[in-house]
Amino acid sequence: MARLLLFGQIMLNAWGGFLLTALRLLLAGIPATAALPPVAALAVVVVILAAVAAGETRRYAELRRHVGR
Repeated sequence: MARLLLFGQIMLNAWGGFLLTALRLLLAGIPATAALPPVAALAVVVVILAAVAAGETRRYAELRRHVGR
């Protein structure tokens, strides 16, 4: 998954900053979450992905308003 995201970023410059930041956090957090119980590690991943969804929703709100007209 990481390779696909990086390929899309390099070739198309299509991924937003939120997604790349989340990718970096998820990859950097692998050693840290390995020491946590599985439910806590899953909670960390869910929080990061929810932050990405909220950020992208807010970032593209204006574009959605214009497309809806």
